[in-house]
Amino acid sequence: MLPRWSCLDHQKSVIIIDRAPEDRFGGLARKSFGGIFIVGSPEQKRAGIRDSVDLALRDWISFGELGQRDVWPRRWAESWHCSVSDDDVYRWLKNRGVTFFPVVHWVERGLHQPGNSVLVFAMVWGTG
Repeated sequence: MLPRWSCLDHQKSVIIIDRAPEDRFGGLARKSFGGIFIVGSPEQKRAGIRDSVDLALRDWISFGELGQRDVWPRRWAESWHCSVSDDDVYRWLKNRGVTFFPVVHWVERGLHQPGNSVLVFAMVWGTG
């Protein structure tokens, strides 16, 4: 079954909108080490890291300081970001030849802020 979000797989045009000017298109992702938030990845399992959708969601809500009034950010986190990252994102990328380092990355969240409780970012080979 194809991921529900893959417009490209259905020959649909895609427009990417970025608030940054052209010379900074992609923001910090342009300079990142290619980490992708994946809950329950094979790399996590291989390393003995216990992750779950519930833990990832709690971390995401905590770090984002989302309150009860933050309805849409919470819905996005609940329905997309945490719950389908392994099933849809990881497998979709793997099916297109994207490979991952055999390690998981701990995202830097700052000195005075909560972050992820476990290593959660799958590192993509050959990107930045």
